[in-house]
Amino acid sequence: MKKLIYILACAGLLATSCGEDLLDTRSSSSSDSATMFSNETYAEAAIMNIYRQFGVDKSYRNRWLVYYGVNTDTEWYVGASPDKPTDTKTLIYTYNPSYDDANSQLNESNGQFALAYTAIENANLAIAGLRKYGNVESNAGMRYLLGEALVLRALFYHDLIKAWGDVPARFQPIGETGDVVKPKSDRDVIYQQIIGDLEEAVNYVYWPNESGKTGLTTRVNKAFAYGLLARVCLSAAGYSQRPDEGQIGTGNVGQNRRSKLTESGQVWGDNALYKTALDACKEVIAKENACVGLEGSFEEIWRDMMKREVAAGGETLFVIPFADNRGQWMNNYAVKHYTADKYCGKANAGGTIGPVPTFFYEFDKNDRRRDISCVPYRWNSGKQELENIQKWYSGKYRYEWMNEVISGNDCGIKPIVMRYADVLLMAAEAANELNDLDYAKVQLRKVRYRAFKSDNAVDTYLASIGSKDAMFKAIYRERMLEFNCEQVRKQDLIRWGLLKASLDDTKAKMKAMLDHMSYTSELTGKTYEFDLIGSKVYYKYDADGETIQLHGLDVGEAGDPEGTGWTLFTSKKTDGTTEEEYIKSGTTATARIDMIYQYDPDVHMFWPMFKQSITTNGQLVNDYGYPMQ
Repeated sequence: MKKLIYILACAGLLATSCGEDLLDTRSSSSSDSATMFSNETYAEAAIMNIYRQFGVDKSYRNRWLVYYGVNTDTEWYVGASPDKPTDTKTLIYTYNPSYDDANSQLNESNGQFALAYTAIENANLAIAGLRKYGNVESNAGMRYLLGEALVLRALFYHDLIKAWGDVPARFQPIGETGDVVKPKSDRDVIYQQIIGDLEEAVNYVYWPNESGKTGLTTRVNKAFAYGLLARVCLSAAGYSQRPDEGQIGTGNVGQNRRSKLTESGQVWGDNALYKTALDACKEVIAKENACVGLEGSFEEIWRDMMKREVAAGGETLFVIPFADNRGQWMNNYAVKHYTADKYCGKANAGGTIGPVPTFFYEFDKNDRRRDISCVPYRWNSGKQELENIQKWYSGKYRYEWMNEVISGNDCGIKPIVMRYADVLLMAAEAANELNDLDYAKVQLRKVRYRAFKSDNAVDTYLASIGSKDAMFKAIYRERMLEFNCEQVRKQDLIRWGLLKASLDDTKAKMKAMLDHMSYTSELTGKTYEFDLIGSKVYYKYDADGETIQLHGLDVGEAGDPEGTGWTLFTSKKTDGTTEEEYIKSGTTATARIDMIYQYDPDVHMFWPMFKQSITTNGQLVNDYGYPMQ
């Protein structure tokens, strides 16, 4: 029993000094594994050791969720400065995270890369143990735990591929294989394995609320498992940067191409991945209004998220299961509070990541998502205060919606990994690829209707979509409008082969906005009437003395506002210029726009293998233009 307790205590510490002893214990005592994985209580404790890795220091808590999803065509690091282009955080966001020791944010021996493999090893141990000792054929509880471990392992691997491209494949416990260090594997090998794992797991895990284990969104359920299967298939079917064929480890940059899994004569053939994705989405859609469904309003999603505990059965399918005193999501993504106030009892909280300024103008004026997604003000001295144009915030995440704000950088908010809206739009995308335009429109309509609450507006819009290409452009834009600041957009752009093209389009839009010039996007054909936006912004406060009203930001607000009580926004900058002069300064705003990327994002869409990881695993090498050693 002492050995069993030791295994449970150390299962999450593979990369530490406990790791070698742990391997020896496992290899010398199969009876302990038999005891652990034949007992549902002990087996569940082993599964919790997989979940544990989300919340440890330098993992999802304060590394992955802070750095991966930015910069894109909808969100950027608002703290970047042209005066500090080599700041370690700025380098990460602008597509050169720096290979060497200078980047203290990610170059860590116990950082996200190592911790993801700790979670994978814990999953490997649980999967092997449950298959051997869990009697999963006749024990539904053990079967659920096996499915849970398979889904979590797939999630960690998918995130590793999103960040690093090709990574080592390890699907058996180290104690069984003995290969502590491994070279990179072709990511298609990993895709093939985790797709198969997810196809198996959906048979084992429960639907939301089908079991007490799936009453909250902090544990894996069948809707999420199917959704993750679709997400992985679309990634595998898409584009991404590859090392040259036969040249893995040379540092050469390969072609930006689709996965080999989509090529005729390979594993699935040309359209099978899209069919698998669509079939998975259809399984979830069949449960609409039974155990999944869109929330009635877009705002409701985020108000519920701010409560820290989201019940299953609605739109949210799975969240990062942080404890109530863990996770630094709000400290980075929330609307900024410069001073402590009644909503947020700490100063300088939130606001390091937010929407790009032009994102506001992507929305139709009647789209109810706009004013939730785009906030042009900060909180200062207990009231809203207009920010300069470079600093917009995501209104999805607001301290004023929280029941309790804890001290320190952690917030206890559980970031959403997947929503039902994502399943609907993935279904639309896969159906469109398979030439089923009508089905794609049906699913797109559900998401669009929630945003507008108007049959006429939505149906008129859908009627204008008459081709596969037009539908792709509609999905491209709808996912942009729906998932801003949710860690979704970057991977979308990569798998579509549109990362740099979309960032260049956004740079051009921002520069046109500064010059008050109309701009038509070559990517989507949409025209932005920046020439109809005023050069001055006015503000006044509601009767409560804290809620700000604005005039001059919206299209068509080029003149002075009607009525009394308006004040011209003329915030003085450190160089003494007014806001308007500051906005149009070629050495400030234009330089800031150009910093949405400093290095070619189509070459550096992946992070390098950092020096500490290579030091730990001598078989790892770098590709994608990063230095070899």
